[in-house]
This record gives sequence, C-alpha cells and structure tokens, in this order.
Amino acid sequence: MTPDRWRQITGIFEAALQRPTGERLAFVDQACVDDSELRREVQAMLESHEEASRFIEDPAINVVARQGGDGTSLIGQTIAHYQVLSLIGSGGMGDVYLALDTKLGRKVALKLLPEYLAGDAQRTRLFIKEARAASALNHPNIITIHEIGEVGDRYYIAMEFVDGDTLRSHIYKDKTPLPKLLKYLQQVAEGLTKAHANGIVHRDLKPDNIMVTRDGYAKILDFGLAKLIEQRTKPHVGEGSEVATALMSPPSVPGMVMGTVGYMSPEQAQGKSAEIDHRSDIFSFGCILFETATGQKAFEGSDLIDSLHKIIHEPTPSVKGLNGNVSDDLDRVVRRCLAKDPDKRYQSIKDVAIELEELSHDLNLHTTAASVVSPRDTQVGNSATQTDSRPPSSAEYLVTEIKRHRTAALIVAATLLILGAGLIVFLIRQGYFGRNETANS
Repeated sequence: MTPDRWRQITGIFEAALQRPTGERLAFVDQACVDDSELRREVQAMLESHEEASRFIEDPAINVVARQGGDGTSLIGQTIAHYQVLSLIGSGGMGDVYLALDTKLGRKVALKLLPEYLAGDAQRTRLFIKEARAASALNHPNIITIHEIGEVGDRYYIAMEFVDGDTLRSHIYKDKTPLPKLLKYLQQVAEGLTKAHANGIVHRDLKPDNIMVTRDGYAKILDFGLAKLIEQRTKPHVGEGSEVATALMSPPSVPGMVMGTVGYMSPEQAQGKSAEIDHRSDIFSFGCILFETATGQKAFEGSDLIDSLHKIIHEPTPSVKGLNGNVSDDLDRVVRRCLAKDPDKRYQSIKDVAIELEELSHDLNLHTTAASVVSPRDTQVGNSATQTDSRPPSSAEYLVTEIKRHRTAALIVAATLLILGAGLIVFLIRQGYFGRNETANS
C-alpha cells in the first residue's frame, strides 16, 4: 500500500468518524462509490476502531460500569474452592482477583470472564484459549496456570499469583537501572523462546503484561490473544517438525486489528492475521526494548490512526537520538527487532536473548569500572571546595597507582624481593664480600 493510498483511506475513515454511528456506512458507500477495494479497507478500519475502543484497551472503569457494580461485589465470596480476597485489576478480557485456594492454602490470581460477556461465544472462546495455551507451557518466566473452571455461565482461570510490579512500573515509577531492565527482558525473551518452540505466539506483548517478582524474576502474563501457529509445511521423511501443529483454528477475523496500539507489529496493524507468526512478537518485544532504553514509545501517535500509520510506514526513531548513553549495539538490536519486513527482523527470539545477555554483561562491566575510579584530591578554599589542579608528584603518582593496582603491586614487590635475595646469595657464593674485606684490610 502506497502512502497516498493510506492517506486516502484514513481521510475517509476520519471523516466517517465525525458522523453518527448509524450514518457511517452510508457515508463510506457514497465516498467509495467507484472503488470497492477502498470501501472494504475503510469498512474494515471502522470495524477495527469500534472493536478497539471496546476491547483492545478497555478501561477498568468501563468494565465495572457495565457490570453494574463497584468492582468489589465478589470480595468475600467463594468461587469453586477459591475465596475472593480483593480486586487486582480489570480489563477487556476479564477481571483479576486475589483469592485463596482453600484446598491447598495458597494465594492465586483468579481471572473471570466479565459477567456481561457471558453470552459472547467469541470472547468466551478467546478466554478458554488463553488458559489452554498458557497451561501448555512450563517455564520459570511464564506465569503458571493452575486450573480452568466454570461457575454458572462464567469461566475462570486460577493462576500463579505474582507478588511484584509490572515492567511499566519498573521503567517509569521505580526508575530501575538499564542493566537490570535488560536482564528482565532477557528473561522475557527466554520465556518467549519456550512459547514459540511450542507454536504459540503471544500477540499482545507490552510492559503491562510483564511482571517482575520481588526476587527479580520476570514473568509473561496474559496469553489472551495467543495464536497457535498452523503447521504450514509437512516435514520431510525422517525429520521432526520444528513447529507444533495447531490445536485450534485462529479466532482472528481478517481485517480486524488485534493487539495493543503502540506495541503491535505492522502486520497486526494492517489486520493481516494470516501473516502473523513469532516474528510479530519480536517486533512487539522491540517496542518494549525501545521504551525501556528511552522512556518513550517508538510509535507514539496523536491518536489511534496516527499510531497505526507510524507503525506501518514511518521509520523507527533512533534510540541513540533520544538517549545518547545507549550503546551502538543496543541501538542495532532495537532497530533490527523493529524492521517493518518480518524477514529482516531477528528470526528467533532466542538470538535476541543472547544479544541482551551480552549487552547486560558489558553494561555491568562498564558500571563497575566507572565506580572504582579514584576521586580527585580537593582543597578547601575560603568559601568553596575547589579541585586541586596541580600535577601530582612522582611519589603521589606511585602511591595512587599502588592503591589502584594493589594486587599487581604486591606481585611486583614480591618479585623484586626474591630477585634481590637471589643476587645476594650469588654474590656471597662468588666470594665478592670476602674480596672486599681483604682489600680493605
């Protein structure tokens, strides 16, 4: 799609949004009367917009309002053998409560499909799919699913309760140092490696879907939009398949934008559900990596359409242009993750994990080296402390270097002592000292 074509589509789309909902389709038919392909593109965007406003980033307050309650109505109640303790959070795919497993005496996170969506077969199917996809994975960096169940006409998932904060909180609130953030993202990449090896694409990676435990382990949450990759080709005789056969058909509707704006891949942004594979997660991971390094989103737009346009068409901003302290290697890794063409991205998230491990190691070495540089001597003036700019004497220089290289200095000193002792023994054996005494007498 050319930029001019995109501007034509978005122009009609934005004009349609200015009209009442019931008049939009008629307006699109009139505006695209001689271009059926244009009509289909705009109609798909309208459908995606309505779905996005209701589903992609559904505010918790709206979910609660539609439930007709204050979000606390279940607190104190028992669902199956789980006693609800408090509300953790809400979203378009369900409410999450802290609950007590009365059978095993442990805390769990209990996720329930919203009551107002109980009759929505599509949403229910997505909810169950999340549980099945995630429960098939066993990895320390992926949240553990304990059970899926049904009470009345509502489904629930009992999962591991993660005591910690989201990666977003670590980036913006806690201001966690970059080396530590990269370590967390390396762990996320390791978890995704496991998921991709099992044919599972997350499709909704973002800082809010990554939790960091109190003891420093990152865990991937919410496989609600996960899609099991269909096996595209049959393996040759004698060879094993590298991609697991799909267990369920993908729920996506062609043309529907699924994911979170700001983190979705270009193929997601264009609704090309048939083209989405593990490399889409790599793009989303690159968006998170960019935000971690700069404190800004890579494709921040003025609105949803502007953000989608940036994702699809505009070049990726330079990480170093926003944060001059970032290394060229990190800038390169981010840029390759965010390639528009999936074939030009990393082809395996495992490769990204290896790159991050090396970058984190190099950053830690740099930080350690910077911390051991000795502070300059200072002298106190009449009203302020000033830096002593006089050149150090030979003795001061020697003492400073000995302090900085204590181990090397000790080795050198020991070597000199041994050599000196050996020289004395040699001279004694040669009768050097005896000849001197005879000559003196």
